[in-house]
Amino acid sequence: MAVDAGGELLIAERLVGRIRRVTTAGEMAVYLDAGVGEIRTNLAGISDMRYGPDGRLYLAEPAGFRVRRINAGREL
Repeated sequence: MAVDAGGELLIAERLVGRIRRVTTAGEMAVYLDAGVGEIRTNLAGISDMRYGPDGRLYLAEPAGFRVRRINAGREL
């Protein structure tokens, strides 16, 4: 899980490679889906998420031995 500067919560669905956002109003929506749109990659196995000082979201994927950076346009 990660919380952005505006207080919205991001939750990783590890088994399906999806990240959901919960707004401060309690509404839930898909933030990033590994199999939809521009993102066609395997995000399964995300173990941690954090926002960096640059405002970008960083995802830890131990199974792939990598850290992924998501920019404001939700691109890897």
